[in-house]
Amino acid sequence: MKRSVWLSTWLTGLTVLAGIVFGDIDSASGQQVLRIAKFTIADPGKQQEAFALTDQITEVFAKSEAFRWLKFSYDPETGENVAVSLWKDLSAMERSAQTEEFKALLEKMKQLTKGDFTAKTYQVYQPKKKQGRKKQ
Repeated sequence: MKRSVWLSTWLTGLTVLAGIVFGDIDSASGQQVLRIAKFTIADPGKQQEAFALTDQITEVFAKSEAFRWLKFSYDPETGENVAVSLWKDLSAMERSAQTEEFKALLEKMKQLTKGDFTAKTYQVYQPKKKQGRKKQ
């Protein structure tokens, strides 16, 4: 399987799995949240510009103590990009997304894209570890 096809399949699977396992949330719950944004770069020659904007967005998010991390991936053949971020809670993530600095960077990113720009937030569930089992 080609790497780009595998990556696209994996990212689609991650999005579906997140929807099944984490469930979409509507209100601040004090629980960690995962945000998945998907978009396609209109011109492959602009991918490096998207990376630079992602670096700037990460700096803006890092100003919040509730920000945990941002992972960014892309398919060089299709231009599809996926950004996944983890936050301590929904309200903190929303506050960061409402800053003028972030809004300006998001608009710059959207100017590089074609088609839909989607973002969805999921509540995080951390699987419990079984007690009493020893590794052999």
